[in-house]
Order: sequence, then C-alpha cells, then structure tokens
Amino acid sequence: MKKRFTAVIIALLMLLTACASGDLPDVGTVMPVQEPSTIETTPTLTPTLTPTPTPSPLQTEATPLPTETPPSPAPPEPYIPIMSDTALLSETPLPVLEVYFEELKAAVDEYGYGDGHSGVVYADFTDLDNDGIPELIYICGGGTTDGLVEVRIYGYSEGLVLHTSYDLYPTHINEVRKATGRNGLSYLTYSEVGGLDGGNEYYSVVNGAWTLALQLSWSKKDDIVYGEVIDDDTDLLMDAWYDYYINGNSVNWESYRNAPETELGITSERTLWNWWGYMGEDYVYSSTDDWHTDHIDIAEYWDTVPTVLAALESLIKAA
Repeated sequence: MKKRFTAVIIALLMLLTACASGDLPDVGTVMPVQEPSTIETTPTLTPTLTPTPTPSPLQTEATPLPTETPPSPAPPEPYIPIMSDTALLSETPLPVLEVYFEELKAAVDEYGYGDGHSGVVYADFTDLDNDGIPELIYICGGGTTDGLVEVRIYGYSEGLVLHTSYDLYPTHINEVRKATGRNGLSYLTYSEVGGLDGGNEYYSVVNGAWTLALQLSWSKKDDIVYGEVIDDDTDLLMDAWYDYYINGNSVNWESYRNAPETELGITSERTLWNWWGYMGEDYVYSSTDDWHTDHIDIAEYWDTVPTVLAALESLIKAA
C-alpha cells in the first residue's frame, strides 16, 4: 500500500514538471484551424480601364461654369500708302504743267532728292478752290542744323504764283494736312505747338489769293482749376486747363473742337506730311490717331517727288 501511494506521488510530480516546461499542450485549450488566405489563393486581375472618380458635392459646386468666348478684335483698317494725287493733272492746261515741272525740277537740282532732313522730301497737288487748276505743294530741307524745312505752295495765274512759303520745325504735331469740305473747297492746314500754346490755321485760295479761312488757337491757363467734379467730364476738364479761341474770339472747348465742321463744313482731314518725312532711315509710324499701329515707310514720302516729276514730264510730252 505504501509503495502504490509513493508511485502515484512520483507520477504527479513528473506531470507537473512537464507542464511547466511547455512540452505538453494544455488539454483544456481548443486550437483553431487556420483557413487559407483569400489574397494568396485568389488570382489578381489587372483592370483594363481606369475608373473615373465621382466628384464629391463640394468639388461639383466649386467647378466654374464655362465662360463665353470673348469677341475677336476688329480687323485693322486697310493700309493707305502715301501717294501724290497726280490724277488732278488730267485736265490741267499745258502752260501750268510746264511751269510746275520747271519749278520742281529747279528745286531738286538745288537741294537734291530727299533722303533725310535735306533735299526735296515731298511733292503733291491739291485743287483748293475747285477751279480745275491744281496747286503744287512741295517741302524741302536745306540740311540746316536747326532741322527746319520749308513748305512752298504754288498756283497759276498767267504764270507761276507763289501763294506761300514758310519754315516749319517738324514734329508729329507740327504738320501739313489737307482738309476736305462739303462745299467742294479744300484747305491746307498748318498746325504747330510750342511751349504752352498752339493752334491750327486753315488756308485756301479765294479769288486767286491765298486766304486764311479759319484760325484756331489755344493757350494753357495761368490759374488752373482743380477739383474732383471735373475729373470724369472731358469738356469741363479741357475748359479748366486751357483757353480756346476761334479767329481770336474766346470760346469753350466744345466749340473749339467742332469749329472745322461748323465754320467751314470740313468732313475729313488727312496728313500730307509730318516730321517722320525727314528722318534719315526707314521708320514706321501711323497716320491715324494712334501713330504706333499702322506702318508706313517714310521712303514713300521721298518717292512722291520723282513720281510727280515723271507725271508732269509725261503729260508735257503727250501734249
């Protein structure tokens, strides 16, 4: 009996030792069976199309609506080259053609053809009094250091008549223009600005005489008016800064601005020549209000002189 009890104790001690060392599993714990992974066993398919993500409501609200296409800018006005109006010579009597040819040829012989600030830089015709006999206008520079050019305008009355001759310091403002009116008359406009004053003078031929038809002038006021009330009103602003005169009579800016039309019935004006005509290299400028847009080769000014001489000579020979 004592031996059997001793054997049982020894068996219990051996069992406890084995459990403490971890060699035997806990008979009271059920071990789960691990199932195979679906990632490892299921083959992976490569998508052929990339799905488009659906925007969230916030993204949809933030997306700007398409805007209207802005209108295309207006096409530029067609370029008008500088050309002498030799068509006016078609009905001109032979004696007039001859004296005009002799006068212009003598000027070219003296000064040369224009190619800078010297020589005859421009020639043209205009029938100021609409009598069928055009006037000859040409501009020449003597190569002087002050840069002045001389404007000469000739007519005919039983011989060559010098209507006017004046010196002009050329700038893009000091220029010679031709104005056309409703009554068939034309005017040559002499414009000049210097310092704090300037103006325009419109001349024509009346009864064979060179006549000042309209004189416009302006000068800057000594006591300039400032104020926010005039900042957005062009008429008030101009009146506040300058004094204006029509034939010496004081007027407001609006009357001054409209005077060519109201006083002479002028409908259009075009520049015949300004300071770019005496530059010594090909330069581009504009004959419009914005003188940076349309490109004009100043050699076209100089080409008017041989063109006029050739036209006069051809008509003389044909007669």
